[in-house]
Amino acid sequence: MLRNQRETEIPQLFKYAQITLAGNNHTPKYGTVGTSKKFYASWIEEGGLDLTHLIEGRMPSELDKAIFSLFAKQRLIKLIHSFTLFDGRVKKIIRYQQFFAIKSAMNKISKSDNTGRRAGGLIWHTQGSGKSLTMVMLAKEVKRLIVNAKIIIVTDRKDLDRQIHDTFKNSEIPAKKATSGKNLIELLQSGDMSRAMNNVLVNSCYIGFTGMPLMKKEKNSFEKFGGEIHRYTIDQAVKDKAILPLLYEGRFVNQWITDKKYMDRRFDKIAKNLSD
Repeated sequence: MLRNQRETEIPQLFKYAQITLAGNNHTPKYGTVGTSKKFYASWIEEGGLDLTHLIEGRMPSELDKAIFSLFAKQRLIKLIHSFTLFDGRVKKIIRYQQFFAIKSAMNKISKSDNTGRRAGGLIWHTQGSGKSLTMVMLAKEVKRLIVNAKIIIVTDRKDLDRQIHDTFKNSEIPAKKATSGKNLIELLQSGDMSRAMNNVLVNSCYIGFTGMPLMKKEKNSFEKFGGEIHRYTIDQAVKDKAILPLLYEGRFVNQWITDKKYMDRRFDKIAKNLSD
């Protein structure tokens, strides 16, 4: 696949290709045009996939499952229409954890209660799993579902703010960056803050993204926030070879301080030639 896309080979064959699949019966991997080797990935169908009713005389292989998951008519149309985009000049296609996170989020926010409020929740994906692009593709889907939707992204770090804004910009999704609270209100709607917030955010739906392990008290607060929408753990990402495993090496530290008296003697010895 990679060789055939080179300028010296048959790149014209790939002009209209959206998904490229390379695989044997055991380890099929997919990408799109221009995807480098290290970013070819496996597709895992959440909830499992039973193809025994479609294949006779043998057990379905991993290649069968990949072909069905990626190229069944409605799935293929969805992947091409909504989940293949350019990040700068690099063409990218969605990964399975992003696809099922967005699917779960859209199922949740597509319904509203009798007050017009939609349920939110938490997308808990480990670091390195592509949360910025998940936000971009989710925003596109929300805009399709709710045409006049206003989408506000709040971050807790300046570098993260720049990264997410750049990802939206590179993906040709227009996003304005608020420079202050006052500027945010100007971008949403004129008028004083309380009126604007009430008018604009009265039926807001909150979707949180995090890659950090959650403490017990944080999990409780996210239950109030709307519950968990989707999870992609470090173990899953390591298994998918999306990230490297974290390895810890224990080190024994020699310690002889057993009481206050010994600590004072030790300090006096260390500080003997020092000034007050």
